[in-house]
Amino acid sequence: MKAARLPELVKTTTLGAEGRVNRFYRRGGVSSVLSEIKAMKSDYVMAAYANLLMKLPVTEKDYPTIISSVVDAMDSDHYRTEFLEGNMSKFIQDQSSVDAVCAASTRMESDHYKTQVIKGALRNQSISAEAKKSILLAASQMDSDHYLTEVVTTLLKQANTDATISEAIETSKAIESDHYRSVVLQAALNKSGLSANSYKLALESVRGIESDHYKTEVLTMLLKNKLPDDQIFNLVDMSSAITSDHYLTEVFTNVMETQNLSDQSFTKLMSRVNSVKSDHYASVILRSALEQPSLSDAKLISIINAAGVLDSDHYVTEVLTACAPSVKSAAAKDAYRATAKKIDSETYYGRALRAID
Repeated sequence: MKAARLPELVKTTTLGAEGRVNRFYRRGGVSSVLSEIKAMKSDYVMAAYANLLMKLPVTEKDYPTIISSVVDAMDSDHYRTEFLEGNMSKFIQDQSSVDAVCAASTRMESDHYKTQVIKGALRNQSISAEAKKSILLAASQMDSDHYLTEVVTTLLKQANTDATISEAIETSKAIESDHYRSVVLQAALNKSGLSANSYKLALESVRGIESDHYKTEVLTMLLKNKLPDDQIFNLVDMSSAITSDHYLTEVFTNVMETQNLSDQSFTKLMSRVNSVKSDHYASVILRSALEQPSLSDAKLISIINAAGVLDSDHYVTEVLTACAPSVKSAAAKDAYRATAKKIDSETYYGRALRAID
């Protein structure tokens, strides 16, 4: 009776586990121990045998096989995580092993445990760029925006290459929550020395945010950096996704306060004013534009032309009279008069013309 119960006892407890693991390893190496682990009936026992195996002189080339076999054999995410975290210092040294850990995390049902495993991998400062890429790929398959954000922001804290930051920004596109996407983007944009490609990817990700509040929050962070003309053009194009005149005005005034705008990029910005629904907010943007240092004639003319798209005679006149002291050249005067002719009210029209006479 006792003899009959012994195999069952062995498969459901850790009785004699160390001796058995050593014996199987001497007899048939890693594959022999893994076969015995698969025969166990308890995840707890499997984890104990797997941990004992990792204490033996197994080589790095065996790690991916061990990871895959052990994780597949278990049903419990808890014990899977316990095994992977307990041996992470070894797994993280080998790219194939990191890939195997990431692949193993995707087979877990719980995003909580996936996050634990991935963050465990990220705690090792020597992790390679390729390993980070694998981790982001695994993270992007999570259902929970909260845990995905936790993983990506943890990675960004130690990211020191633009390539990794760009990957993190790209991963943000998988986040549905405006709040969490903005958290990731702001963390990425807070890194120094970002490339034009990173800014481009950030703008693409911002376009996918529905909330004008969060769009503006991220763009304000982005505008703390000096952007080249092509990125200014991209930002102006992207601004068509902002429906609130209030937030659009906030973004545009921020652009003018923080960026060194060329005549071309300034004109591009002014041309976007025609999509502002409120003449009040449009006039705020145009009057703010007049405060630009060293306002060139080309910039002044673009402000005057933009005023011509306003519907309200009051606001057209308000902008023109604000421009008047700077109108000196023949070209500026011609543009001024052309815009003034769009004013229907004789009172406002006269006021506008008297301002330059």
